[in-house]
Amino acid sequence: MSEGTPERSESPLPTVGFFAAALSTWLGFSLIARHAAGLEGFDGRGPVAPILVLSLLTLAPALVAAWLLPRVRYTGPTLLLILAVGALIRVPFLSVDPGFSDDVYRYLWDGRVQEAGFNPYGVPPADPSLDAVEAEWPVAERVRHRVNHPDIATVYPPLLELLFASIARVAGGLFFWKLLLLFVELCVAVLLIRGLEGVGRDPRLVLLYLWHPLPVIEVAWNAHAEILAVLPFLWCAVLLTEGKRLTAGIAFGGAVAAKILPLGFGLVLLRKGGFGTLIVAGIVIAWLAAPFASSLDLDRATAGLREYAGSWYFNDLLYRPIGSLLGLDPENRLSEGARYLRLAMGIAWLLVVIATSKRLPYPAALALTGAFILFSPTVHPWYLLWVLPFAVLLESRGWWLLAGTTLIAYEVQIGSRAAGMWEPNDAARWLVYAAPLVLMAWAQLAEILENRQIARQLRASPGAHSGSPTGE
Repeated sequence: MSEGTPERSESPLPTVGFFAAALSTWLGFSLIARHAAGLEGFDGRGPVAPILVLSLLTLAPALVAAWLLPRVRYTGPTLLLILAVGALIRVPFLSVDPGFSDDVYRYLWDGRVQEAGFNPYGVPPADPSLDAVEAEWPVAERVRHRVNHPDIATVYPPLLELLFASIARVAGGLFFWKLLLLFVELCVAVLLIRGLEGVGRDPRLVLLYLWHPLPVIEVAWNAHAEILAVLPFLWCAVLLTEGKRLTAGIAFGGAVAAKILPLGFGLVLLRKGGFGTLIVAGIVIAWLAAPFASSLDLDRATAGLREYAGSWYFNDLLYRPIGSLLGLDPENRLSEGARYLRLAMGIAWLLVVIATSKRLPYPAALALTGAFILFSPTVHPWYLLWVLPFAVLLESRGWWLLAGTTLIAYEVQIGSRAAGMWEPNDAARWLVYAAPLVLMAWAQLAEILENRQIARQLRASPGAHSGSPTGE
């Protein structure tokens, strides 16, 4: 701006629009919470469809707010508003029973089993030796009868089990568990702000996580433990990006001790941090697993994992379509062809992990978690919690959208609650994946064209500076 030119006042419309988006987000989730309270828990009747429609609609104000951010001043106050709205939209769900999943009751049960002196890996919930575990708990807070697959011992890794036990020791039930998850999400938000600043992006874009329906539905409401593994995994990626190898190894160890998926990040950790970092991670894993090692029955402890890997399928993109195309019966757990197809999907994921291990931490993390979503025979909506933070950091619109549309998969519960029949709709699968995949393909094409344009400019630049001064 030249000297003496009068400064034009900025339009207040972007700021007004941003506040309107914040208000719309709060109102939208307030309506979802009201419908969720009427769902009467996982086994009850209630309005599933309105919750899904409202959840998808809440994507809009977050997108509008993110689009307006570059024209909204006062970064500090708006960031505080973003955090405040993120907290406010979660608070109503603290007192609402989970409606789309009953996994949380296994968490609470495993904690109580440990508090009673049993190893959760060795004794399934249905074992008569556990009949007295909940004797001192109020009848209304007993959860054993609500644990799914009671004939299978727990599948959860040691860090999660230690956290389950911690909640039980403070006499905590579902409410205290949700408070823990709320704190963990705050930590995720802090890491995202740090990561966004590290890549030179507006830290206020953390709203794309905090105002997104997926973590609100799956963490604040359904109380899934996935976020407890996502946190150390994200922390590891942030630390590795900043060159802090030792603490990155500690975070990686915690992530692997909470879920198996982060193991795919080991090659990235090795390339960026060296063997010493992996050794640190191994020590952390061994330390966290030690309390369960003395009385561990490996066969019983892995029974649930084998059951999951060998027979479960839901909301998949490739597994069943490819199986049907090959003339297999992908839904038959006894089919040899189905077993080979599952193995092929696992190998495909490993190839992606190897191929992307030379990338920077954030793109590598998005690649391995995204490939898991694409190749897995089972894609529960909460699995996208692994992808969402990295989609925010890397501005991946397709993955960000998929983290929202995946909630459409819960349409299966409409029939389940009405008639007791679990029959996923094939049309719903395409509603989940179609638009996000188009966005991903478009972004990939744009990147290829941009790289070609840059390459042409680089090839042309030597000639532009040779010959006559005029370039002729």
